[in-house]
Amino acid sequence: MGGFGGFGTGLYDGPSLLGRGGQGIGIIGYESLPIRLSAGVRGTYNSNILGFSVDESGNYRPLASVGGEGTLSIAGQHRFRRAYLGVNYLGGYSHYSRATFNSGSNQAINIGASGRVSGRWVLSGQGMAGLSNRILGNFGFTSISEAEFLAAPLTELFDSRAYFVGTSASATYYKDRRNSFRFSGTGSTVRRKARTLADMQSYGASGDWVYRLNQRTSLGVSYQFSHFDFFKIFGDTDIQMVGVHTGRSFGRDWQLNLSLTGMKQSTVGVRRIELEPVLAQLLGRSSGSEVLESNNLLYGGQVQVRRTLRRATISGSVGRGITPGNGFFISSVNEQVDASVSYASSRRSSVNVMAAHSRMSSLGFASGKFKTSMFGTAFSPKFPLAKRGNRHTPNELDEEGGVRRWEQSVRV
Repeated sequence: MGGFGGFGTGLYDGPSLLGRGGQGIGIIGYESLPIRLSAGVRGTYNSNILGFSVDESGNYRPLASVGGEGTLSIAGQHRFRRAYLGVNYLGGYSHYSRATFNSGSNQAINIGASGRVSGRWVLSGQGMAGLSNRILGNFGFTSISEAEFLAAPLTELFDSRAYFVGTSASATYYKDRRNSFRFSGTGSTVRRKARTLADMQSYGASGDWVYRLNQRTSLGVSYQFSHFDFFKIFGDTDIQMVGVHTGRSFGRDWQLNLSLTGMKQSTVGVRRIELEPVLAQLLGRSSGSEVLESNNLLYGGQVQVRRTLRRATISGSVGRGITPGNGFFISSVNEQVDASVSYASSRRSSVNVMAAHSRMSSLGFASGKFKTSMFGTAFSPKFPLAKRGNRHTPNELDEEGGVRRWEQSVRV
């Protein structure tokens, strides 16, 4: 949650809220860490690989398979006097011995920048793109602020290749030290390789106002319009949302954010239905299609608690909102709970732990609910390739002593 509008610009001195303040992309804790590159090789065992295909009986059959994966990651940020640049990239290639359809390249990148262009104006932008066979997870990858988002296939039902790209841009006007107004636009698209899983294209615009009561408390109101277009099927969704928001910091380390939203959802599409026995006998088929029109007034919101230490971030959140779905469930209400811990040592190791649970309910295109639960952890010790003090080794020097060190890391 939060963002980087005003990050590092000196115009906002309050808790993270609606794109003001926040840590930004590639930052862990509040210590300034440079952009880092690491690589790793690991073995995997997956007990539930579900491809978009059926067996001889017409049933989906999950596969279990061992495999291997090589990864490359680049993450970090660079602060300027009045600007900020952050990057978060993870890529690699995986191979499974049995489920060969799930082998292939997996890439995801998120880049953000923010800069003060005049005495009162700050411009911000964020872009993300990726391709993967299994994007399930990483709920916070596309979070921009409490009032906007970029659609990415984070809750896929099938292990089928998907491609996604999205961008957002915003302009924030700081009237004074207490009042600020932001205007933003977003656009994103998802393409799925499976022929009968729906593709999606979205765009939206939002505006909000934040009033800083004091250095520790801010209040905000927002309005957002979003439009989802679906391909391979006939359908689209319009969403209008208004929200009230508050952010409160407790000391230097703790922050609490609360959001409450009201949404109007309008969907037009086509869905499959089972025909009555008499009609089925006359037509010679058991199913057909009907035009769907769904209009709902819904509520949503989010509660997030975050603690920021020198080189670590601990966070947890509970939220409810509308998502464009996963290709099978289209235009759905998504409820989720997640928690994460990230620690970055400047010299020897880093640790990341996350857990999440979500439940998605379709708004008319399909029946039933889709639930996901996940837990993940990564520990990356680092070992220097050259000893400190050997001034004859050219890649040993590092910034503190005018020397640079090359390191290798192992990820478990």
